Amino acid sequence: MALATILILPLMASAQSGAENRKSDSLKIVRLSELFEIQLKGNQLNSARATIDSIFVLAGRSDIYKSTGNCYFNYALIERALKNTDGFLENMRLSIPWYMKGNATSAAAKSYTVIGQTLANNDYNGALENFMASLALRQQSDDSLGIANNLINIGTINYQLGNYSEANNYFYQAMVLAGQIGNDKIRAFSLNNLSYIHNKLKNYDVSHDYLRQALAIHQKSGNKKSEFNVIMSIGNTYFDQGNKPEAKKYFEQALDFHKSYGSDEKGLMSIYNNLGLVAKSEGDTIKAMHYFNQSLELSRANDDKQGISIALSNLGQLTEKGNEASSLSQLLESLKEAKSLGYRKIVMSNYGSLRDFYSNKGDYKSAFEYAMKYQLLNDSIYDEESADKIIELQTKYETAEKEKQLVIAKKEKLEKDLELNKANVTKYGMFGISAILLLLLGSLYSRYLIKRRSQMQLAAINEELNELNNTKDKLFSIVSHDLKNSMSGFSGIVNTLNSSYEKFSADQVKYYVGEVSASANSMKGLLRNLLDWARSQQNLIKVCPSQFSIDSLVSECTLLVDQQLRRKNIELAIAVADDLMLVSDRNIVTTIVRNLLVNAVKYSNDGGRIFITSSLVNQEIEISVADNGVGMDQQDVDFIMNTGTFMKSKPGVQGEKGAGLGLMLTKELLEKISGRLMVVSEIGKGSTFSIVLPVLKNVEAHDLIEVYAE
Repeated sequence: MALATILILPLMASAQSGAENRKSDSLKIVRLSELFEIQLKGNQLNSARATIDSIFVLAGRSDIYKSTGNCYFNYALIERALKNTDGFLENMRLSIPWYMKGNATSAAAKSYTVIGQTLANNDYNGALENFMASLALRQQSDDSLGIANNLINIGTINYQLGNYSEANNYFYQAMVLAGQIGNDKIRAFSLNNLSYIHNKLKNYDVSHDYLRQALAIHQKSGNKKSEFNVIMSIGNTYFDQGNKPEAKKYFEQALDFHKSYGSDEKGLMSIYNNLGLVAKSEGDTIKAMHYFNQSLELSRANDDKQGISIALSNLGQLTEKGNEASSLSQLLESLKEAKSLGYRKIVMSNYGSLRDFYSNKGDYKSAFEYAMKYQLLNDSIYDEESADKIIELQTKYETAEKEKQLVIAKKEKLEKDLELNKANVTKYGMFGISAILLLLLGSLYSRYLIKRRSQMQLAAINEELNELNNTKDKLFSIVSHDLKNSMSGFSGIVNTLNSSYEKFSADQVKYYVGEVSASANSMKGLLRNLLDWARSQQNLIKVCPSQFSIDSLVSECTLLVDQQLRRKNIELAIAVADDLMLVSDRNIVTTIVRNLLVNAVKYSNDGGRIFITSSLVNQEIEISVADNGVGMDQQDVDFIMNTGTFMKSKPGVQGEKGAGLGLMLTKELLEKISGRLMVVSEIGKGSTFSIVLPVLKNVEAHDLIEVYAE
C-alpha cells in the first residue's frame, strides 16, 4: 500500500507541474515569435532559424501543435528568403498536418494557399489541387473572405488551363460572395476577370458591362491605380471589337489620367503603343511614329525587353521612302529580342514584316526565306488557336446552358412561391366544397405544369441539338481553313520556285523541293484523316474482316513515313513475328497504325528511335509504337483516353502541324473493330501507344474498301 502511495503522488505532482510548464512555454513562444519577426524583417536569417529551433523545442515539449505548425511555416519563410523554393515548399507542406492536429484549420488553409500560389507559375494542376484543399477548409470554418480569395485563385488557374467555363463559374461565385460580405475590392477584381474571359470569347457587350461595374467601384473607393487599369481595359476591349474611335477616346482618357494622378511607367508605355496602333489604323503615319518612339524611349529607360521588342516591331512596319535602312534595323532588333523572350507572335509579325520589306526591295530570295519562316510559325500558332477556338465554342455553349438553367430555376421558384401564396390565401377563405374545388384546380394546374415543363425540356433539347450542329459546322470550318492554310503555303512555295527557278542554286532547289514534298505529305495526311473521320461520323465505314500478316501491314505503314524518318534521321526498329496473322479489317488497322507512327515521328527528336512490336497474349494481339521523344504528362494522357474530349494537337519537335483528328479517328475506328487503345508516357522519355485487338477466326474477304489507306 505504501508503495502505491509513493507511485501515485509523483504522478499528481507531475500533472500540476505539466500544466504550469505548458503555460510558461506558451508565454515564451509568444515572446520568441515576436523576436523572429524582427529578425526575419532584418534579414538576420541565421538568428531567425535559431529562434525557431528554440520555439520548436518548447512546442514539442508541451504538445502545442499549432506552434509546431508555425515553426514549419516560419522555416519555410526562411527558405524563401534564401531563394530555396524546394525547401520552402517542403516546410510549408510539413506545417499542415500539425495545424490540423491542433484544430487550426484556418492556418492549414493558409499553408495550402501559399503552396498553390508558389506552384501557380509552373505547375497548374498542383496549384489547383492546393487551392481546392484550402477552399474546403475555408468552407468548413465558414471563412467568407478566405472562400472568396480561393475562388479567385481557382478561377485564375482554370483560365490558365483553358477551362474558361470553369473559370467563369468561379469568378462569378467570388463576385456574388464579395457582394454579400461587402468586399468591394474582391468584387471589382472578380468583375475585371469576368470581363477578360468574355472579351476572349468575343462577348464584348458582356465584357463592357462587367468593366463599367468595376470602374464604378474603383471611382467610389478612390483607388486610382485600379481605375486607370480598368480604363485601359475598356479601351483594349473596344480595340479588339474593331471600334477604333471609342478605343482612342479611352486611351486618351487614360493618358490624361496618368498626367493627373500618375501610374507606373509600363502603363504609360502601353498607352503610347495603343495610341500609335490607333493612329496607324487611321493612316496617320507621323502621329503613329511619334507615339511608338515615345513607347520605345520609355521601354529602353526601364530596360523592358518586351516593350522594346513591341515598339521596334511597330516602328519597323512604318517603312517609308528614305527610312528603309532604319526600318530594317528596327525589325531585326525586334526579332532578336522577341526570340530571346520566346514571344512567338511578335516573332511571326516580324517575319511577315521582313518578308514584305524584302519583297518591296526586290530581294525575292530573302523575301522567300522569311515567307517560309512566317508560314511555318503561323501554321503552328494557327493549329493551337484552332483548337482554342473549338474549346471557346464549347465554353460559350456551356456558359449559355448554365445561365439558362439559372433562369429556369428562378422561374420555377417564382411559380412555386406564387402557388404557395395562392394556397395560403385560399386556405383561409374556403372550406368544404371549396377545398374539393381547390384540389381539382390544383390537379389541373399540376398537369399543366408537367406538360409545360415537358415542353420546356423538349425545347431545351432541340436548342442543344442546334447548338451542337452549329459547333460541328464551325469545327469543319476550322479544319477546312487549316487545309486551305496548308494549301496556300504549298502553292506559295511552288509559285516561287516556278517564277524564280533560275535564281536558285541546285542545293537550294533540292531543299525547296523537299519542302514541297513535306508540305504535300502533310496535306495528304490531313485530308485523309479528315475524310476518314467524316465518314466515321456518318457511319459509312463498313468493317470487312480478312486474314493478313501483321509484318506486311507494318512494312506498308513504314513506307508511308520513310521520307520523314530520313529527314529527321530517326532509327526505326521492328520486332514483329513473320508468322503472326490477324483477322480484322486490314484498311482500318492500317489507318490506325499509320496515325500512331506519324505521331511518333512528329514528336521524336532528330536522331531519335522508334520501336514497333507485336505480341499474342490471352487471345489478343497487341501492336505497339514506342518512341523516345518529348513524351507527355499524365493530364495529356487522360485527355487522350477520354473519348469525349477534343485533344488539342501540339506542334511537333520541328513545328510539324496537325489538326488533332488523328487520335480522334484512331479511337473511333478501334471501337468499330472491338479494339482498345493504351497509352504510357513520361515527359522527356517518350510515349508508347498500343492497340489491343481480339483474335478472330478467318472469314471470307470482301472487295468493298471503305477506309482510305495508302
